Amino acid sequence: MRWMVLVSLVLGACYDPYDADDYWSELANAHCTAMEYCCTRAEYTDWWTDGDGDRQDCYQAHADAVFTDAIREGIRRHTIFFDEARAHACVSALENIACTQFEPAIRYRETYCESPFIGQIPDGDGTCYTDHECRSGHCGLDNHCLTAVAPGLPCSDTNGNPCDGGAYCHGGACTFGSPAGASCDSDSDCADDWCKGAGLFQDGTCVQACDGV
Repeated sequence: MRWMVLVSLVLGACYDPYDADDYWSELANAHCTAMEYCCTRAEYTDWWTDGDGDRQDCYQAHADAVFTDAIREGIRRHTIFFDEARAHACVSALENIACTQFEPAIRYRETYCESPFIGQIPDGDGTCYTDHECRSGHCGLDNHCLTAVAPGLPCSDTNGNPCDGGAYCHGGACTFGSPAGASCDSDSDCADDWCKGAGLFQDGTCVQACDGV
C-alpha cells in the first residue's frame, strides 16, 4: 500500500497542468504549419513584413500575441475560465483545416471552433480589460461588456467592435471586409485582412492570401 501512495505522490508532483500558454504554443505551431502549407512562398514571406518570413516570426506572433498578458490576468482574476477540452478541439480543428477555409489573420484563428477562453462578465457590466473576459466576447472602450452583433447586422463602433466571427464594424454593419481586388486603406478593410501597397497618400489593394493556389 505504501508504494502505491508513494507512486501517486510522485506522479502528482510531476504533473504539469495544461494551461493557456501550452494552448497558444500548440495553436501557433498549427497555424504556422497551415500557413506554410496553404501559402505560396512569396505570400508567406510577404505576410511577415517585419521579418524574413521564417517560422520563428510566425510562431512568435501567434504564441505571444499582444493580448496574451491580459488573458493571463483575466484567468488569474477568474473573469476568464480556460476550458482545456475546447483548447484541444481548437488546435485539432486548425491542424485539419482545408486551405480553402484557412485564413492567416489572427482575428480568425478561433473562428474554427469554440474559444477555450470563456468570459464571465455579462453584457453591460464591467470592468473588462480584454474581449475574452466578456460572455459576449466583446469589451467596449468604456471597459464594459458589449452585446455581440452577428455578421451582416447593423452595428455601431463608437464604443469598440461588437461584431462576432472575426468581422469588423464598417459603414454601420458587421462585415468581414472587401474582397480581393478592392481598394483599401488598412488590413481591416479586407476580408483576408491583407491590404497590400497602402501608404500615407495612396490606397492599397485587398489581396486574397494563402488559399492553397
